[in-house]
Amino acid sequence: MKKDWLFLLLNIAISTISISLTLILLHSEERLLSPSNLLTLLLPSLAFFVLCLGLVKIFKSQTSGAWILFSCSIFIFSIPCIQAVFINLSFNNNQSVEYKDNTIIFSEDGNTSIYTAVQMKWLLWNHKGEIEQVKVTGPGGNTTAANYIKSKLKEAGIKNTIAYGNQCNSSCTVIWTAGKNRTIVNNLRLGFHKSCIDDYCDRKNYLYEGFLNEYLLNIIINPEFDNVCPLNKKDISILEGNDTNEKTSLVNDIRDTCKKGIPSKKVKGFKGYNY
Repeated sequence: MKKDWLFLLLNIAISTISISLTLILLHSEERLLSPSNLLTLLLPSLAFFVLCLGLVKIFKSQTSGAWILFSCSIFIFSIPCIQAVFINLSFNNNQSVEYKDNTIIFSEDGNTSIYTAVQMKWLLWNHKGEIEQVKVTGPGGNTTAANYIKSKLKEAGIKNTIAYGNQCNSSCTVIWTAGKNRTIVNNLRLGFHKSCIDDYCDRKNYLYEGFLNEYLLNIIINPEFDNVCPLNKKDISILEGNDTNEKTSLVNDIRDTCKKGIPSKKVKGFKGYNY
């Protein structure tokens, strides 16, 4: 009887943690593992836990019967999670990362995803103390994964981030702001916009912690969906500098352009701001 109890409680704990973490990684658009997300996602599993305790009492010595019912409930509850994880990791066009010459390099193709975050976490662990800089690029992707990557880069003490390639939009810009020493290669323009899910878009300034002030972030993180607010290294240098007539003129131009933004595919042909 005692072994049945321990077996039941152990499986409840493992199932609860696994399902909660899976759901958080897949659906959370806030900070990973935030208390509010954990509480919300643990409630269904806690309900199963209470149900099982009641079933154990009803079945008395037939603890195995309560465990079988619980397992069936957990399995049914987990099907959509397992399916979503499999699709996300196997079929999506995921962005990859590699380590070379003390540098973590993001691939130019693919979207930032949970897969990318897992790869990054592994590289940080496997090359602890060796990484000096990170080269980021890409069309964008999951901003939750990008925010997670950003936090891990900061925890690792990596201060140098370099935007390179043909584009750096959306989640790429989030990761780029992880460094204190931020550089942009050649005439690349970074594309900023709101975080969108289906038909809903939301400005999440916390993703850009350490980069510009709230007033400026509200101006550049304004376009939605595939539209972006393009900024090159000179634009950003002026925005990060002291208040001048040039800065005031630039901010006004950005405000006008970035009310709706420009399509991300047309960033290369953008002629710049008139300041």
